[in-house]
Amino acid sequence: MRTYTNFFRNAVYLFVVLGLLIPVNGDSRKVALEEKFTVKPGELVSVDAAMGDVIINTWDKNEVYVKILASERAIDKMEFSAERTSSGVRVVVKKRGSFMSRMFDWGGQDIRLEIGVPRSFNTDVSTSGGDIKLKAVNGELKLRTSGGDVDIFSCAGDMKISTSGGDIKVNGFKGASTASTSGGDINIDDTHGDLSVSTSGGDIAINSNDGKIKASTSGGDIRLNYNGVNKGINLASTGGDIMVTVPADTKAYVKLTSTGGDIDCSLNISKSVKISSSRFEAEVNGGGEEIRCSSTGGDVSVKAR
Repeated sequence: MRTYTNFFRNAVYLFVVLGLLIPVNGDSRKVALEEKFTVKPGELVSVDAAMGDVIINTWDKNEVYVKILASERAIDKMEFSAERTSSGVRVVVKKRGSFMSRMFDWGGQDIRLEIGVPRSFNTDVSTSGGDIKLKAVNGELKLRTSGGDVDIFSCAGDMKISTSGGDIKVNGFKGASTASTSGGDINIDDTHGDLSVSTSGGDIAINSNDGKIKASTSGGDIRLNYNGVNKGINLASTGGDIMVTVPADTKAYVKLTSTGGDIDCSLNISKSVKISSSRFEAEVNGGGEEIRCSSTGGDVSVKAR
């Protein structure tokens, strides 16, 4: 349950997105740049975009394909480039003109970057005003956007995601991952590996397997459905409920606290340490890694599947 509208998210949208809502005067997107580069698996595609959506897919070729589509106004106001580097391919979208014009002249500009890479490839993507979508990429994945959503599907490796004004969705990831947003929800489904996520203004929903889990939110609920051996769970919410579901035979040392709600644990308690209206502390199924959940203003529950 979202408890408040995040101020920082509104500020980001006001600065970055408001200009994009100005009509494009009927302009459709045209090809601003189209390039293809021969590469080796395991190299890097680096994207530095002043604005625009970035979509990266894989194909069975040792090539990086770059296609940039843009409105006529964007083609007139922006510079587009793609080049081969010693480590892979670098793609840049930047604003022409003076500092003041770069800061405020964004109206009617619509840009989309479509990139194809080998399945085994590293990515370093930064866009100041758009969404990022990745599908079926295996490698070191670094993704940053100041004004959009991030959507990951069927990827693997080591992943770091950050957005200042959007939602994060991950479906089917294998490996260690971190994700943070200052103004959106986080939805994680079918991941394998350590996971650390945080949001300042939204809900968190996680369906994860076999990894250490850490999640925090300042303005929403946390729901965790966990499968596999307990490797440690740490969840915190300042303004919402926390609901955890784990296998019935999970071995853990459970610490649950709430300053404004109910506490419930239905796992098999083997040794009780402290139980009160605001705190529950006990070994379950003989003890193991910690399951720590704390809420300031909501209910906390840990239940067996």
